[in-house]
Amino acid sequence: MNFSIRKTRAIFIKELKEYYRNPYIIFVLLLPLVFSLFYSNLFRDTKIFIPVMNFCINLSIVLLGIQLPSYFILEEKEKKTLDVLILSSVNALEFITGKLLPIIIVSIISNMIVLFLFNTNFECIISLIIITTVNSLIMIVFSTIIALISTNQMHGQLYLILFIIIFFHITFFYFTL
Repeated sequence: MNFSIRKTRAIFIKELKEYYRNPYIIFVLLLPLVFSLFYSNLFRDTKIFIPVMNFCINLSIVLLGIQLPSYFILEEKEKKTLDVLILSSVNALEFITGKLLPIIIVSIISNMIVLFLFNTNFECIISLIIITTVNSLIMIVFSTIIALISTNQMHGQLYLILFIIIFFHITFFYFTL
C-alpha cells in the first residue's frame, strides 16, 4: 500500500472540523491557555512564578498530548467508523498521520502561546519549544498506543487518568526541585 497525501489530508480536515464542533475538545484546548493567562498575571512578581509556569506548560503537554489523541481514536472505535476506515483503502499510516497531525500542530501552538504568556526570554524560547514539542510527541505516542489497545472509551480513559497522574506529578516535582 502506498501513502496517499490526499487521504491523509481528508482525515486531517475532518479532524479539524471536529475541533470546533465538540465542546469537550474546545475545553481541553482552551484550559491550558486560560490557566496560563490567569496565572501569568497573578504570580508575575513572586518567587513561585517559575513553578507556576512549569505547571501551565505541563498542563498543556499532558492535556493536549494525552487526552486528545486517545479521545479521537477511541471515538472512532466507539462509533464503529474505524472499521469502515480499515475496510476502505486507508492504511494505518494514513489514518494515524491524519489523526495525529492536527493534535501535534495544536499542541505546538499551545505550548508557544503558554511560553509567550509567561514572557519567556527569547534566548530560551527556541530550546523550550523544542523540549515541549518532543515531550508532546512522546505523550501523543503513549496515548495513541493506549487508545489502540483499549476496547472502549471508559477503559481507555481509566488508563489515561493513571498515566496523567503519574507523568504530571513526575514532571511537576522534577521542575520544582
